[in-house]
Amino acid sequence: MSTTARHAEQPLQTSGQPDNAKLRLAICRAAVSVLSDEYSDTLDAIVLTGSMARDEATSVRDGDIRKVLGDAEFLLSFRKNHQPSTSEGLRKAGQKIESMLRNEQIECSIDLGPVPPDYFSKLRPDIFAYELKACGKQVFGQTDALSQIAEFSAAQISREDAWRLLCNRLLELLECGDDVWVSDTKQAERLRYKLVKLYLDMATSFLIFKGQYAPTYAQRRANLLNLAERGAGADGPENLALAEFARLVSFCTRMKLNPESVGQDDPILVAREAIRTAHLIWRWELQSLTGASASVTDGDLMRLMSSRQSLTQKLRGWAFAARAIGLVRSLRALPRWLWLGAKSSPRNLVYSAGTTLLFDVAKSAIPDGNQNQCELRSVTQRLPVQNFAERKSANLDWKDLAETVFRNYQQFVLKTRA
Repeated sequence: MSTTARHAEQPLQTSGQPDNAKLRLAICRAAVSVLSDEYSDTLDAIVLTGSMARDEATSVRDGDIRKVLGDAEFLLSFRKNHQPSTSEGLRKAGQKIESMLRNEQIECSIDLGPVPPDYFSKLRPDIFAYELKACGKQVFGQTDALSQIAEFSAAQISREDAWRLLCNRLLELLECGDDVWVSDTKQAERLRYKLVKLYLDMATSFLIFKGQYAPTYAQRRANLLNLAERGAGADGPENLALAEFARLVSFCTRMKLNPESVGQDDPILVAREAIRTAHLIWRWELQSLTGASASVTDGDLMRLMSSRQSLTQKLRGWAFAARAIGLVRSLRALPRWLWLGAKSSPRNLVYSAGTTLLFDVAKSAIPDGNQNQCELRSVTQRLPVQNFAERKSANLDWKDLAETVFRNYQQFVLKTRA
């Protein structure tokens, strides 16, 4: 019997899950207490989503403190015409929840997302909506918000949404700067967590394209191991070692669900190797979406992907960008934006810049501070906001550019579907 088969037959050890359920209940109690008090007359529903809702959040013990890596995400459905006018009130409410949790020896970031009354009924068939419908938990309100989400199958999930998820996880590595190049156990905790998420969502994205998606990490692990055991990678990404990929995803699933079970003999996640694997899957998915051949370059794949966007899709993206940076800065950027807007949306431009930076530099052992300046500037030209790169005399290096791309990702990609 093969090694992969033995892994597939073993149950996933998730001894941390009972603790996660208790953790979830404590966090939800604190959230409901604060939010129902702050918004008692205007709030229709509070819905927990993300890995916390699935009891798959990653948490570790730090002395007497239970520390959550990541955050607890709540959707807040307000009554018509009662949306908070500013984000300041929600920010303070989040801080109150976090403070209440610290008194219970729980350290957890709280993410509060206000949504309009028709939000749930208008969700499209994508990963977020599917997981929200399958695993979301309403913790407050008389209105049954989750039942308003239309029924759809996993097969109806947009494959472009799966590719976007992979791009998002890649670009989140840029926040770690030079830590990306550390290849031993001295890696920062933040980078290790991002690498775990990258592998898990490489699997998510890959399984959607293979028609084997499931809404939880544990189910996805089982499906991927099954594909590897059946040798079902022949029609997948070229040069992808499916059995090794499945082994690493299995390990990352264990790290995500029960990080305290990881031992010295377990694999070390190396960022450059993870990026190379992601590159194989990224190219395969774009070839599938665009119908391009294996010989097409990364840049041409991105141009083909952007050519599929309608004018309406592009305009929605640029309208969000204008709101994100304000009227004055938008007007100053208008000549560049008109030129860029003819080519693509802000999202795809940021994806193009970020993946170019990661894929190119991942070929090197270390980031080269003297890397060709023309090459670096070609990346900055794709960004909606160039920041320091607009100063032509600036001497760019990889870390500076990574920071700039990540800021663009935060401003123009993270908080919108456009």
